[in-house]
Amino acid sequence: MKRPLYRSLDEPSAFFGIRGRFTTWFGIYLGGALFAAFMVGSATSGFFGFLAFFAFGVVGYGFVMSLQSKYSDRQLSMKLASKRYVRFIKVPPFSFRHLWRRDRLDSKW
Repeated sequence: MKRPLYRSLDEPSAFFGIRGRFTTWFGIYLGGALFAAFMVGSATSGFFGFLAFFAFGVVGYGFVMSLQSKYSDRQLSMKLASKRYVRFIKVPPFSFRHLWRRDRLDSKW
């Protein structure tokens, strides 16, 4: 028995042309743009705040679209994972020799 397969279920979700994990980055950017627009709007007027939000939104959309054309979903997650951890841990060498020096043993504690 054959069942119909909906091909759209295999594709990642998209929002105005922004695919998959990039929608999270766009949402974070819009949250920051909204905060900045509130600051601009409270300092000047609500109209300038709206213009600032619109300008930040357009710039953010262009940035995320260029990032999406440069990296795939997997490449983005690999790049973020490589930035998340320190490449090496630098620890100075420790030796117990300085605890057993003769001048330390002769002096009073």
